[in-house]
Amino acid sequence: HPFFDTELYRDAGEKGLLPAPEELSDSYDNTQPLIKVPGAEREDLLRFYRLAYLKYYLRPSRLFNIITSVRSAGDLAVRFRTLADLLRGAAFK
Repeated sequence: HPFFDTELYRDAGEKGLLPAPEELSDSYDNTQPLIKVPGAEREDLLRFYRLAYLKYYLRPSRLFNIITSVRSAGDLAVRFRTLADLLRGAAFK
């Protein structure tokens, strides 16, 4: 997602790679591709995004930090639910 009023935002807008402002809604978030990438399907972009997300959060150092930050049983339950959602792909729908 390009930030508003940046060079990338202006370039993408000039090339017609961004939806019109009236097409945007609150349903757009950081898990949905906003820029149209010539030659790439939306599903491919989502798959690459999910793979990058998994590679980041399943790194040993990141997992260690997550595990060592657990302070209560409730905290542990939240971490397991989040991990389950991540692995199921629910966080990307």
